[in-house]
Amino acid sequence: MNRRSEEIVHLDRFYRSSAELKDYYESLPGPVQLQLCRAAGPITTLGELQSAAEHLCNAAQ
Repeated sequence: MNRRSEEIVHLDRFYRSSAELKDYYESLPGPVQLQLCRAAGPITTLGELQSAAEHLCNAAQ
């Protein structure tokens, strides 16, 4: 596994383990989850996660 793949897996685990973020993160479509994990850094609040996910969903339309 390359470094970038390791970062993606780490962020996915981070979002799934966060009590604040888990439910919302897991409700998102898989491609949106992947794009969030490819972001430059971890998102640490529910508001940031919702904003980033909304932006990604709107960009895909």
